[in-house]
Amino acid sequence: MKEFIVQKTKYLISMLVIIGYLFIPSTVFAETTDPYLQKIKDKGDITVGLSAFYAPYEFHATVDGKDTIVGTDILIAEKIAKDMGVKLKIEEYSFDALLGALKTGKIDVIISGMTPTPERLKEVDFSNSYMTVQQKIVIRKSDQNKYNSLESLKGVKVGAQVQTKQEELANKEIQADTVSLQNVPDIILQLQQNKIDAAVIEQPVAEAYLTQDDSLMFADIEINDSDKETAIALPKNSPVLLKQINQSIQEINDEDLMKKYKDEVTPLMFPETSFLKKYAPYYIKGTGYTIFLALIGVLCGSVLGTLLALMKLSKNKLFKGIAVVYIEYVRGTPLLVQIFLVFFGLNVI
Repeated sequence: MKEFIVQKTKYLISMLVIIGYLFIPSTVFAETTDPYLQKIKDKGDITVGLSAFYAPYEFHATVDGKDTIVGTDILIAEKIAKDMGVKLKIEEYSFDALLGALKTGKIDVIISGMTPTPERLKEVDFSNSYMTVQQKIVIRKSDQNKYNSLESLKGVKVGAQVQTKQEELANKEIQADTVSLQNVPDIILQLQQNKIDAAVIEQPVAEAYLTQDDSLMFADIEINDSDKETAIALPKNSPVLLKQINQSIQEINDEDLMKKYKDEVTPLMFPETSFLKKYAPYYIKGTGYTIFLALIGVLCGSVLGTLLALMKLSKNKLFKGIAVVYIEYVRGTPLLVQIFLVFFGLNVI
């Protein structure tokens, strides 16, 4: 009986050892690679999605005569790409479209001043935080005595960027009549033009605008739960890619590179250039597109008009009927009505 128990014990131990060996390779493999990192390595570049209207994180600036996306997040992305040994590719989206682009594989990661919220964590994973900032309320100096508490802003028009921590604070903490806009420059412009009465903006972003506009200031109001961690969003279940990115972030934090990055991009935010020098390239490009579209329109109109004229003069009743119906439809209804009929009638989205 004793020998039987010993044999059974040895048999169980052997089975456990075999099972352990079967699981070890898969575990090791899972810890050394994942499809997302492999995809980046195979194509030789990492595609970073961002919304370039969020200085100093990411914004458009003229560098060497060319419109370029710059900012602290761009410098972070460059470091991550360099650490991975791949090239950096930037894709620009509106902020509320970034998560969708990541989930559908159009971009590899999001580096756009994004905060890990419980809702977002259900859809994507986040790296370690590379910066923690406070949210501030910006008002006009003329309203300094008017807006000096959260209660004074209740029901007031307060601007915030759509689908952000700031929008959440404006809705829940301030209980304002929130005006959600796509980017911060629009929020600042609305505040300057008295279309909104206050704005919730991240402190580093707001400070940049306040240095350029003496009519604006920070309200002496503290917002509960206003600290915001900023991290990089990446696809779900990408542990090795996450580990690689966290290593780069650790170096950024340890070497205090964020201060260096901010000092590097600040001069690019408000270059001292004339209006003509700054916007002349856009006017020239727009003029070129206008002339090109006008030529295409005239060419297509001439061809279509000639064809319809010949069809109307034709003795063939079918051709003549088609021409008459088209001409009467185009001449007899306003263009706006035609657009509505096409859009809603054909269900074009």
